[in-house]
This record gives sequence, structure tokens and C-alpha cells, in this order.
Amino acid sequence: MILSSASIRCALLRLILTKGENKMKSVPTWALVNMIKALSIMAVLNTPEENQRLKDAQKELNKRKGRK
Repeated sequence: MILSSASIRCALLRLILTKGENKMKSVPTWALVNMIKALSIMAVLNTPEENQRLKDAQKELNKRKGRK
């Protein structure tokens, strides 16, 4: 079964939105990088939920890279 990129994105978004406290741990690194890029482009237009998702993604990516 071949999945399209749209269905993969939809599945990842569903995974992110349905997880609890550690929602970013199960997201692949490439998805975190893309999420950070997308949410950082026009941060002024982000909702509070998107700003929180951006902070969580940045924390998780820094943790994976061994930064504080």
C-alpha cells in the first residue's frame, strides 16, 4: 500500500493532536523540523495552540539534539 504525502501529514497531525503530555516524543524528527519551519514563517498569525505546539516542538528537537 502506497501512502500519499497528504495522508501521511494528516495521520501525523492526528497523532500530534490526540496525544497527551508527551505528544512530541512520537513525532519523527523530520516532521518536527517541518512543523517548526511552518509555524515560524508567520508566527504573528499563530493561534495560542499553534504557539504552544511550536514551543513543544522546539523543546523536543533540542532534547533530541542534546541541547538544553
